[in-house]
Amino acid sequence: MKIEAILFDFWNTLCLPKVNSEKYWKTRTKYVKEVLEEHGYKIKESELLEVIKETRRICNKVRRYSLVEVNVKSEVAVMLHLLKIQENPKLLEKLVHAYAKPFIEYVEPDPEAKPLLQELKTRGIKTGIVSNTMFSWANKKILEKHNLIQYFDTLVFSDEVGRIKPHPQIFQQALESLKVAPSKTIMVGDEEADIRGALNTGIKPVLIVRNKELQELENGVVIRSLREIFKLLT
Repeated sequence: MKIEAILFDFWNTLCLPKVNSEKYWKTRTKYVKEVLEEHGYKIKESELLEVIKETRRICNKVRRYSLVEVNVKSEVAVMLHLLKIQENPKLLEKLVHAYAKPFIEYVEPDPEAKPLLQELKTRGIKTGIVSNTMFSWANKKILEKHNLIQYFDTLVFSDEVGRIKPHPQIFQQALESLKVAPSKTIMVGDEEADIRGALNTGIKPVLIVRNKELQELENGVVIRSLREIFKLLT
C-alpha cells in the first residue's frame, strides 16, 4: 500500500512537554492567580490549584461522554463558577491567556519532528495534524514559533470542529481537506482515541509509545520514535 498522507496527533506525538505535570499545573495556577489578584480576588494558591483540577475533571467528563470539545473559554467559565466569581469579558479574556501560557512556554517539538516533516515534504507525502485541544490558537503559536507550520497541508483541531477524537468527524474533515482516501492514510498518535478514531474511519493507526512498554496493536503498527515512520514508507 502506497502511503499518500500522514496525520499526526499534537500532544505527546509531534510535540512534548518540557516539564512534568505537577510543574505544569502549578505554573497555570500561578498565572491564573496573578490575573485574579489584578481584579481584586485573593485566593490561596493551593485552593486555586484544586479548583483548576476539579474544573478539568468536570470538563473532561463532558468531553468523554459527549465527544464534544469544551473550549478554553468554557473551561475558564466553569472555573469562575466554582470560585463563585462573576465572569466578565475582560477578566475571561485575561484568564484564557493565563490558562494557555504554560502550554506555549513548556511544549516543544520532538527533535525528530522537523527532519521527518522535511523529508515527507520532499517525498510529496501530504501531512496534517488532528488534535484534541481547547485552544488551537496556542497550538498554532507553537508550530509557528518552531517553524513547523509550513510543513502541514491541513490542521484540524477539535475546538474548531466541535468534536473530539475518536469521533469520526474530525478525521473525515482531515481526509476531505487533503483529498486522500483513508486506505492510503496513516494516523500517528499516543492514545486510544487516536487509534480507535483512525480504525473507525478506515485509516491505518500507528501507536507511538516512546518510554512505555511495547505492546501489540491489532490492525496497526507500534513505533518507539517518529523516525521509525520511515520504515512504513518503504
